Amino acid sequence: MRTAPVSRFPVWNARRMPGRPQSTRRGFSLIHMLVVIGMLSILMTMSGVIIQSLLRTEESVSRQATLEMTILDLSRRFRDDVHDAQSIAPRDDNSMPLELSGVHSNRVIYRVKDEIVIRESFHADQATGSEVFRMPDCDVQFRNQSNDDGTNLLALDVVRTGLTITPHRKSTGSKRTLSIVAELGRNRRIAGQSTNITPKAAANEILDPILVSDRLPGREEQP
Repeated sequence: MRTAPVSRFPVWNARRMPGRPQSTRRGFSLIHMLVVIGMLSILMTMSGVIIQSLLRTEESVSRQATLEMTILDLSRRFRDDVHDAQSIAPRDDNSMPLELSGVHSNRVIYRVKDEIVIRESFHADQATGSEVFRMPDCDVQFRNQSNDDGTNLLALDVVRTGLTITPHRKSTGSKRTLSIVAELGRNRRIAGQSTNITPKAAANEILDPILVSDRLPGREEQP
């Protein structure tokens, strides 16, 4: 009777060895991996959409801040010119250029072209300077306005359409009008007043009689 040959390399089998802990390796099935990959894809897509929306909002906020600074600079320049001006050239409608005479011994002309306001200064019919104010999403016009006490007023109206912080350039919200009103020749009127003016009245004259109103459609604010 022949015996089975004995192998030089013993076969180690944990199941046949009593007292040895059984080692089992757990893994993930293909279905689990597909679910994880799908969830990661959804999270990456949502993150991309959020980042893109934040970038657009940042651009809109920056554009609105730039527009606010431009309106502030234009309003200051407009008030200074109107206060120092002696007279204004006749205008048939509000779309015509605004021409002021006697502004620091110069002649100043305001022109509105599309969404740009151009300020040109002349001395003896020779151009001395030019400024450009870019007003995106705005409709700008100048108009004459009379006061109850007989003083001549000039108004700068800025109709804004993109007030809300939105990623889109065009807004579907209602339009709002910012009106900046200044008195024509105010500086010369104050300089030509008599010296017996009371201190209280003098203090009131120092205050700028400027009306800045923010009007909603269908609402008119009186100065």
